[in-house]
Amino acid sequence: MTNTKITFDQLPDYVYGLVVKMESVESLLRHIVSNHTEQDKWFCIKELSDYLPIKNTVSTIRRKAQQKLIPHHGRGRDIRFLKSEIDQWLRTGVVPNRSDELKTFNSVETADRWKNRHSKNDISKKYTRAKI
Repeated sequence: MTNTKITFDQLPDYVYGLVVKMESVESLLRHIVSNHTEQDKWFCIKELSDYLPIKNTVSTIRRKAQQKLIPHHGRGRDIRFLKSEIDQWLRTGVVPNRSDELKTFNSVETADRWKNRHSKNDISKKYTRAKI
């Protein structure tokens, strides 16, 4: 907001401008509320285990979340799942990464990166050191 002084004669114009802005905000809020669907529902782990077509235990779902194999929000024991993301994950089998990269279950690229990081020489050095 600007720090300009408003005169009494300018007051009706400013009030009218505020009314117009409030009407546009109300219109946007009505649009958002009308487009809000059940897809935006949040699941806890137990609700998700009931929702999934293949029944998984709570510990299995928690492990998949820790391994980032299932889209989730939160950390530790406080994990939540967004229904729209779970539905997309069920359709595509792809977990959206927070950095807009995609992580798949059987990623050849991930295996190649691991293989390059742990070359044969590095692994043999580790075992050689362990024997000494």
